[in-house]
Amino acid sequence: MSETDSIVTRSSTFSNDRKKHKRSATSPEIVKPIDRTNKSHTSYFFRKDTDNNEIAYCILCERKLASNRKPYSYSRKGGLTSNLAVHLRDKHGVTKNNYLEYLDVNNEPKENEAQVTNYRCSETRQQELLRLLITFIIKFVQPLYILQNNAFRDFVHGCEPGFQIPCKKTAKNLIHEAYIWSKDQLLNLLGSTVTSIHLTIDLWTARSKHDFIRVTATWLASDFTFYEVLLTCNHLEYPHTGEAISDELY
Repeated sequence: MSETDSIVTRSSTFSNDRKKHKRSATSPEIVKPIDRTNKSHTSYFFRKDTDNNEIAYCILCERKLASNRKPYSYSRKGGLTSNLAVHLRDKHGVTKNNYLEYLDVNNEPKENEAQVTNYRCSETRQQELLRLLITFIIKFVQPLYILQNNAFRDFVHGCEPGFQIPCKKTAKNLIHEAYIWSKDQLLNLLGSTVTSIHLTIDLWTARSKHDFIRVTATWLASDFTFYEVLLTCNHLEYPHTGEAISDELY
C-alpha cells in the first residue's frame, strides 16, 4: 500500500468515527416506558363507567343497593382520585394503609369485611357541630376548601367520628343562612335599643396588599349597655380618593 492510500484510509476511518460519535451525541437512546405499579388503592374498590372513563362507582356501595336503584357516581376527571379515597375512608373505613385487609386472594373486595359505617351523631349533635364549624369558618375567614383537607377531616373525625362534614355547597348555604339570621337580629337590636348612634369608617391595607373599608356602629342603650357591631367590610380598589370612598359607602 502506498503512502497516499494509507493516508486516504486513515482519513476515511477518522471520518466514520466522527459520524458515529456525532450520532451517539445527538440521538439519545430510547428508553421503554416502565409499567406503573403504584396505582391508587381506590382502583380496587371502584369500577369505571362503561361509557365514560371519568366516572366511577363504588363497588362496596353497589352491593348494598336494591337492584332497581342507580348507584351514586363519582368523578375521576383527569385521573384524580382524592374524592374516591375520602369516600372509602369516611364511608367504609378503607384507607391506603389498611386496604389490603379488605381484598381477597384475587384482589377483589371481600364480601362482608367492608361494612358501611352506621355510627352517626344524633340530629341535635350534628346541627350543633355544624353551627360551630360554620362559626369557625366565618370568624377566622377560612377558605371553604378546608372542608376537603385530609388533615382537617382527620382532626374532626378524631374528635367526633360520627360527624358528617358538609360539602362546599352545603357550607355556602349555611353561611348565607347565618348572614340572613344575623342581619335580622341586628335590625331588631337597632330598633329596640338605639336612640343615638356613632358610625366609624376605617380604611386599611391587609398583609396581602388588598385594601378594605369597613363601617362600625357603636351606641349606648337606655340601660347603659355598650354595643359595637360591624355593619360592612368591603374591598376598595385603588386609588382611595374621596369620590371612590363615597361611591363605596353610598
